[in-house]
Amino acid sequence: MTRVADFTANDAADRKGPRILLLESNRLFATPLRRALQAHNYDVSVVSRGLEALRNAWLQPPDLAILQMEVPGLSGLMVCEQMRTWLRCPIVLLSCQTRELLKIAALDAGADDYLIWPFSLDELLARVRALFRRSSGSWPSVPAPVAPGFDLTPAVSVAAAHTTFCNGSSAGHSM
Repeated sequence: MTRVADFTANDAADRKGPRILLLESNRLFATPLRRALQAHNYDVSVVSRGLEALRNAWLQPPDLAILQMEVPGLSGLMVCEQMRTWLRCPIVLLSCQTRELLKIAALDAGADDYLIWPFSLDELLARVRALFRRSSGSWPSVPAPVAPGFDLTPAVSVAAAHTTFCNGSSAGHSM
């Protein structure tokens, strides 16, 4: 993980592609998400706490943010709401919650998309590409769906773990 303190002016020139901020408190979920995004030439910063996400976004404004709703402390929904007061990048909220009122609250708080666990990495990547296409600062297209030789085995683990979490077991996820 690249820390905010490690960022220099030279890093901006060395960036592979659009900067994505990923808020996910569980490495079991964060690692395959980060790897899939990096395999598609996205520059990914992973943080595990809401306040950390706000600090990172302030110091290194992302081109897109992916925020897990269920994180310790400041939730992804609250982070989204705060980011919307000063940041105009696309925001995707991830959750295992299927209640319509929560989805509406997320979209009203400023989320551009709401994705329910379990989902495939290909679906997340397609939604990211669509958001970049629609955003004013669109980036060149990135390869679709999965890079050759990229192992989707972690995606199955991520989906299974989040399904377990959503069905009542924490699967290592802190609430």
